[in-house]
Amino acid sequence: GADVGSGSGATPSCLSIGSSQTGEKVAEYANARVDAKQFAVIAVRLCKLFKSHDGSPAKLAWEIPGDGVTFGNTVVELGFRRIWLRMKANFVVSEFTNLMGWVANPENTRNLLTEYRSALLTMAVVNRSELALKECLEFRYNARGDVEHNNIASKDDPSGARVNHGDRVIADAIMYMVMKSMGFNEVQALKA
Repeated sequence: GADVGSGSGATPSCLSIGSSQTGEKVAEYANARVDAKQFAVIAVRLCKLFKSHDGSPAKLAWEIPGDGVTFGNTVVELGFRRIWLRMKANFVVSEFTNLMGWVANPENTRNLLTEYRSALLTMAVVNRSELALKECLEFRYNARGDVEHNNIASKDDPSGARVNHGDRVIADAIMYMVMKSMGFNEVQALKA
């Protein structure tokens, strides 16, 4: 799961890699000084490094709009095709579309983070990143019932970011969303 920054140093581009077999976050990358194109190259290389048991590279999903559009275009230009595609739901069936990227809007963000919070609380997903877990504590509900980040200044972020917007949390939650779309079974993971 990726949250793409501009590379200006304000907020980091973050990539979270997890195992859809165990529910564990196994790696993370955060850097506030790589632009969307550079980050796409890094993300594709890391996806190829973290292969599944059948040799397939990790499946990649990212947040759009903004710099995520440039990121996605670069991923495709690089020839990487193990990409998460959005679902289209109707009253009868949900089906995959050919649209790449998770769309950030208030409803999607609330749903994504609520599901991720539940997975963390029940230990259906295991995240050992202290920085990422601390970032979780910075989210709150606003008066409209939407989930938002407190936009705190962060002097201790090793990514070099000047401001913390919860980018690791978004990357982690997208990672969890992808794991579930690949058939991650929380009950079996809890028994393991």
